[in-house]
Amino acid sequence: MKVPPGPKYLLSLIPFFAKPSVIVYFSLSLLRQHVKLSIPQWMIIMLSIFARPCLFVLENYVSEWLNERAAAQHGAKLATRCPESSLSLVTEFTESILTGYPDEPGHVKAILSSQFESFEKGPMLYSQLESFFGTGVFNADGEMWKSVSLQLFLNETMFTPIIRFHRAMTRPFFTKDRISHFDLFARTCDMSLATAKNRLSEGYSIDIQDLVSRFTLDSSTEFLFGGSVGSILGGLPYPPSSSRENPPEFYNHPSTTFVDAFTKGMGYTALRLIRGNQWPLSEFWKDVVAPLREIMDQFTEPLMQAALNKRGT
Repeated sequence: MKVPPGPKYLLSLIPFFAKPSVIVYFSLSLLRQHVKLSIPQWMIIMLSIFARPCLFVLENYVSEWLNERAAAQHGAKLATRCPESSLSLVTEFTESILTGYPDEPGHVKAILSSQFESFEKGPMLYSQLESFFGTGVFNADGEMWKSVSLQLFLNETMFTPIIRFHRAMTRPFFTKDRISHFDLFARTCDMSLATAKNRLSEGYSIDIQDLVSRFTLDSSTEFLFGGSVGSILGGLPYPPSSSRENPPEFYNHPSTTFVDAFTKGMGYTALRLIRGNQWPLSEFWKDVVAPLREIMDQFTEPLMQAALNKRGT
């Protein structure tokens, strides 16, 4: 049975908190025994308990001193500290994820393209994204990312079955001939805009996230698997504030379940990013993203298998 995120996170902290206490306890015990120091047992226990907090404070002071020294050597000034508390910032960032707007396009371009090497994911981000993206190219780093990405275009032997599968699925679609077929994206875009205009002409607003998700789903399934799932044909949801109810074909369309799971999964994953490495505490007994990923897999795996069967692999 898989350990829930909360207990797993707390268990991972045991070495971090226990190591200083164990070192202090045995060091003082040995000093009392061999050097004949008159240190009461209660004092040894108390010093051992507070070893990690004291070390934490000391590390902060040393780190700040080193930063100030390095800044002075380079004629620089340290950035001004934010006056708000950490809790208020986390609350504000969480609210911005749920109701705010996306980052500037320039920031996204820097992270994904022009300054990609400066934004390594690292182990913390990997743990936050694993439930949603698994171990594929979107959650890889360094040489692993280069191997997954570049070898989509090469005929070299893969060093893991997962990467070999990714390459087999995607390599045929990254040829010049396939990349030049942008007509399917234009066709799907025109259909998306027409659907949006029809809904707006009725006097109702649209959920742009839902529309973009359906455009992405239809265009990507046609591009990768040879056939669109037609999620746009299922219709767009009416806003909750309207008196109109969504038609049965909207709820019955299989892509609606996928889009809903994908949107929720992205939202929960974004909240993990805001909460840092303490995110498991907010999902203590249950990984809220994993069930959504299972729903997505139930939708995509038959499409992938059908594409493989069509290619005769």
